[in-house]
Amino acid sequence: MVKTSLRRIVRNKSIIFGSLLILTATGIMAILWTPKSAGRLLKNTTSITFTEQGWNKPDKSFTVTDQAEVQRILDTIHLRSKDPCLCDHLYEAVFKKTRGEVRVSFCDHCFDVLVSQTGVSSEEATHYKMPKEFYTEFLRLARSQTNEEWHP
Repeated sequence: MVKTSLRRIVRNKSIIFGSLLILTATGIMAILWTPKSAGRLLKNTTSITFTEQGWNKPDKSFTVTDQAEVQRILDTIHLRSKDPCLCDHLYEAVFKKTRGEVRVSFCDHCFDVLVSQTGVSSEEATHYKMPKEFYTEFLRLARSQTNEEWHP
């Protein structure tokens, strides 16, 4: 009964099936981002700023603003959940949208979406496997945009 009702709610509200729903006594409180809804979260992205955080050297960064290029990058993002690991992420991508931004911390095998909690100074991360196409495209752009070597 509950499973069928949730499916009906999901279909009727045009919510992507597979999203994690938080239910309360008064109904649905929030819909959390899942791999199937990545497109919705990054919809209306106007620019993407990539940064390599240097250890004992200055940070490197570049920004992609061309809308065709931004869309091409977004099209490479296909996410699958993974368990968190303890690796250091050299890179950050900030997806600027018409309203707000989405921050991603990443390395060659992780794509962690950082979510700021309202009224709290800390962040929670949702962990995904690095989409290989995205990482390859990021490295290509980084090298061509900055004429510098970026760590693979």
